[in-house]
This record gives sequence, C-alpha cells and structure tokens, in this order.
Amino acid sequence: MKKKVLFAAMLSATLLGATQAVKAHPGRTDGNGCHTCRTNCEKWGLAYGEYHCHNGNSSASSSNSSSNQTKPSTNTTTNSYTTSKPTVTKPKIDYKAIGKKEGYAAKIKEPNRNLKNIKYKYKDSNYRSAFDKAFLQAEKELRKKSETLAKQNGEKDAVTTEKYQLATLPKNIIKEVYTKHYKEAYDAKEKLKLNEIYAMADKDAFTNIYNEEEAKRSFDLKKFSKHYISEYNTYRENYIKEKKNFLEMSKTNGKEDAKEHEGKNYQFLDSVKDTKFYKEAKAAYDASYDDNLVEVSPIESAIILGVFIIIIYVIVRKIKKIIKRRKLAKG
Repeated sequence: MKKKVLFAAMLSATLLGATQAVKAHPGRTDGNGCHTCRTNCEKWGLAYGEYHCHNGNSSASSSNSSSNQTKPSTNTTTNSYTTSKPTVTKPKIDYKAIGKKEGYAAKIKEPNRNLKNIKYKYKDSNYRSAFDKAFLQAEKELRKKSETLAKQNGEKDAVTTEKYQLATLPKNIIKEVYTKHYKEAYDAKEKLKLNEIYAMADKDAFTNIYNEEEAKRSFDLKKFSKHYISEYNTYRENYIKEKKNFLEMSKTNGKEDAKEHEGKNYQFLDSVKDTKFYKEAKAAYDASYDDNLVEVSPIESAIILGVFIIIIYVIVRKIKKIIKRRKLAKG
C-alpha cells in the first residue's frame, strides 16, 4: 500500500513539472521569482520590457508585499503572472549618421561599385540621402587618388617597361579611372621620350656623315632601341644624299660666280661650317671658281671701255637735242 502511495506521489510531481516546463518561457528570475521579458514577449501575452513574476509571486516593487507573508501552496499546472508595465523607451536611431558612415564605407570597401547596385539597409529617407552623399564623396576621393596614382605609374612605366603594366592594379582605386589615366600618361611620356630619341638619331647620323665619326647609341628597352636604329638609318641616308648635293652645289656655285666676275661666296655652306666636310666643300668651290675665272687682256679692256664711252656720248647727244627742240617750240 505504501508503495502505491509513493508511486502516485512521484507520478503527480513528474506531471506537474512537465506541465510547467511547457508553459514557462525563457529567462532567469530574481530573488522574488520575477524578471523582465526580452524574448518572444508577444507569444506569452507580454509587452517587450515588461517586468513580471512567476508561480504566483507578487511584484517586487509592490508596497504591500512582505517577505514574512505565508504563501498558500497550489497544485495548478498553469503559471500565474503578476505584472507591472513600466514605460519602455526604445532607443532613437540616428539614420543620417548611420547612412553617412555606411555609405562612405561601402564605396571604400568596393571602389568599383556604383549606386545603381546598392541595396539600402533602411528605407528611411534621411538614411538613404546621407548614404548617397557619403558614397559619392568617397567616390570623388577615390577618383582623385586613382587619377594621381595612374599618372605617376604611367609616366614611370613608360620609360622603364616595354608595355602597359595593367595586369595587376593597385588596391583601393577605381579601375576605369585608373586604366584611362594610366594609358594617357604612359603614351604621353613615351612620346616625349621618342622625340628625344629621334633628335639623338638625327644628331648622331649628321655627325657620322659630316664628321666621319661613329656615334651610335644603345638603350635598355627594346622599343627605344628599335625606334633609334630605324630613325638613325633614315637620317643617315638623307645626309649622305645631302652631302653629295653640297659637293655638286660647291662646284656649280664656284663656276657661276667666276663667270659673273663676282667675289667668292661660301654662305651656302653655313649649315656645315663646323664640320670636317666644310673644308672639302670649300675646296671644291674654290677649284671650280678658279677654273672658270676668265682673265681680260689690256686691249680687251680698252675696247670695252671705248664702247662704253661711245654709248654714253650718244645718249648725252640725244638728250641735248631733245632739250633744244623743246626750247624752240616754246619760243
């Protein structure tokens, strides 16, 4: 008999505990068996932040409660709540500040992203406006950084590498902006360098032909060496032809100046005056001049002078006759 009573008591206690476990909700209680609801409050019929007690305990804030009061026992399987409802103030969200922070961070984190691909965290207009403004500010800064870095790298690579170095880009830059300005800077710097190389090729070819000196140069980069050699050979061929023309001109000018009985004139050789070739061209002129200069004999000189005097005499007589006729006509 005692065993049956003991078994029944244990069974009742087990069922009571199971029922209470089903009805209870999470959260530790204080010394009064009470706590504040923070999770799934609506499910238990409570407001968020509502302070309440379990198992028939009264509110700890009640002025009528007494620690010495005897609480009657109960066998009910449901929890009873004694609740108080203090005013719950939800924290105010500063959407503008959050939008500004997140907008700027979004662009910095993904520089190649644009506003069209943005999914806003909040629908609030202040948040979105601040987000967009900060996003565009970050974009402006990144554009400036990308452009500056692109120019620096483009100019450097133009004279140190064979081609564009765009396989690996710097971090935190806008790819489109960086690539555009990099190529522009690279091409401009390379063009300036090539112009310098063309001038070198011209000078070296001139020296080679007119001073008969070897003046070829070498470059570290193949692209510059290729252009130099090509231009050097072109200029050299032109100067070979020009040198030949100078020699022919020296002979022709010497001959013409001699026939016209003019003094020697070397001005046409001024462009090569400081070269070894100048002496050669001058010698050719002198030889041609001397070979074609005709000496006039004294008799020939007298005849020429006589003819000149006669011509002058005839002209003077005609003038006198004309003057005389005009005087008679007036008289």
